[in-house]
Amino acid sequence: MFSLRNPFALKETKKTPKKRTPNYNTLKKNIIAMANTLDVMEEWLDFEEIHLIDNDAAVTSAVSLRKSATLKKEMLITCDDEAVTKELERRLGFEFRQQALDTPLQGFSVFELLWEEVDGLYYPTPTERNYQEFTFKEGKLWYTPDDILVPPYKTITAIYAPKFNKPMGRPLYRTLFWLVKFKNASLEFWLEYMERFSSPWIVGTTEGDKDEMAENLYAMLAGDVAVVEEDDKVDLITPEQKGDFHELSKYADDQIRETLIGAVLMGSTSGGSFAAAKEQNAVREDIAMTDQYLLNSLIDQTIAAFIRVNNYTKDIQAELKDVDDQNNELSERDLRIHQMSGEKMRPTQEYLEETYKIKLEEVPKDGVIPNSVVIANKAAVKTQDHIQTQLPAAKETKHLEDELVKHIEAIFANAESFEEAQKALLQSYEDLDTTEVEELLSNYIANAHLYGLSEVEDENPKG
Repeated sequence: MFSLRNPFALKETKKTPKKRTPNYNTLKKNIIAMANTLDVMEEWLDFEEIHLIDNDAAVTSAVSLRKSATLKKEMLITCDDEAVTKELERRLGFEFRQQALDTPLQGFSVFELLWEEVDGLYYPTPTERNYQEFTFKEGKLWYTPDDILVPPYKTITAIYAPKFNKPMGRPLYRTLFWLVKFKNASLEFWLEYMERFSSPWIVGTTEGDKDEMAENLYAMLAGDVAVVEEDDKVDLITPEQKGDFHELSKYADDQIRETLIGAVLMGSTSGGSFAAAKEQNAVREDIAMTDQYLLNSLIDQTIAAFIRVNNYTKDIQAELKDVDDQNNELSERDLRIHQMSGEKMRPTQEYLEETYKIKLEEVPKDGVIPNSVVIANKAAVKTQDHIQTQLPAAKETKHLEDELVKHIEAIFANAESFEEAQKALLQSYEDLDTTEVEELLSNYIANAHLYGLSEVEDENPKG
């Protein structure tokens, strides 16, 4: 039997899958997810990687700006013993404070205290050590290369943003690592692309001899002139800039600034306003306060070690104070309180001296300061003695003072104008011997100059 083919059977068509365009947003997320799971995120960074991060321009400027908010402050140490104050301030100098402010970047800082005897007391000098060689075990610091427990008063430490699962802190270097890495990778790609394709392509179209035209175009690249037929065409093709590289670099720089100083007005935010600037300054002040707390912690640990090692009994206080800060806010507050109380309440002498670090002296009701209490500064005893030896005795000047005052009062009482009084004074004292008056005036000017110098000494918080 013969089987007949169904003439109505449809020919099966082969189905081709639809072309799909890649989802670049998903691709970017996958790349970042992959980067965050790499082992480097859970370990200390190599110093080579840290060196590359520190050399990034955006990182360098942001770190300098962040540190400057704390480094511009002056460290003041108060102690009854001036020699102790000066020695501690010298050892806790600018270099130590610069290194201490690297703690947020590293997550953890360790300084070894090197002890030295000076005038019977042992003074510590904080010296930075490799923080990657130390770890905490059950709350105690260990030196990992030799597995040695660090003895008391041998080190001081600072930790940035510690948590129960991150006892060594949360270093900002980990965040900066990938931002700098991606920015440098995109820069490397762009440089290779420019090296390959930045030279313009000269494309010629002709219906004549193509080899001849190619020779002419090649000669153009050497700086010569090419002549082509009228119907021929020459195009100059250069690679177009799509902006991806610049956008990625700008994004990375903005993220770096926000990570370090919380700044957006210098980067991602276009334009600006007073409200935005005020909010940014508040954020930067909070970050600066965090750094100041870390630095104060290291300073307090150093002073505490000095007190314990030497069994020192005198009180020592340390504070960071703006060099240009004259306690304007405090003084304005105190003035407002005084005015709001109807001028019935006023700060005590003890409060003013403690708050503003100045020496105060009570002025008598008549406004005249006795010679015996002209100088309040203990350090100016020699100056006080010099002033007292230069002051004339009261009995030597009493007769001259009474005579001059009475006569001058009489002249002004009878004069109808200042010019008339001036003329009468000149006529009365035309032949006056001013030698004695000049000597008195010279002494008083010298005393006033010395008194001014002594007040400057009193108002200086360092003495």
